[in-house]
Amino acid sequence: MKYLIFFIAFVVVCSGCDSDIVSTVSSSLFSDDEEGCTCYLDSEPNSYELTVKLTINQQNKRVPLYIFNGNMEDGSMIWSDTVETAVYRADLDLNRHYTVVAKYLNDKDTVLVPVYFKFEKKSYECAGQACWQVKNNVINVKLKE
Repeated sequence: MKYLIFFIAFVVVCSGCDSDIVSTVSSSLFSDDEEGCTCYLDSEPNSYELTVKLTINQQNKRVPLYIFNGNMEDGSMIWSDTVETAVYRADLDLNRHYTVVAKYLNDKDTVLVPVYFKFEKKSYECAGQACWQVKNNVINVKLKE
């Protein structure tokens, strides 16, 4: 009951607010952070942020990183760059398979670390709103220690 009163008071106070602010706050009110879900009130998400974890060390201060549509062998490269941080983020379309490849030096050898994946998304209802949860958005292409 306390939350309902707070929500009604918030809507009344913000009725004159910028619609983007209200939309953002409303979205956060319906987020279920414990489940890692994000509620999109207007529509199903078409893209999502991919997080790539890399190894950055003395020998690999700069790591070439590639993203392919589909398999590395069959797919077309859609992005490539040299990354200097242990975490990289990129927005990708949902409903597609991808391969992320990191290229490392290990002594004098070149080591490729490929990961093939597809975002998993599902819909469910949260507080009467259509919500979408996206999984498989964190990819680990670190070197094994």
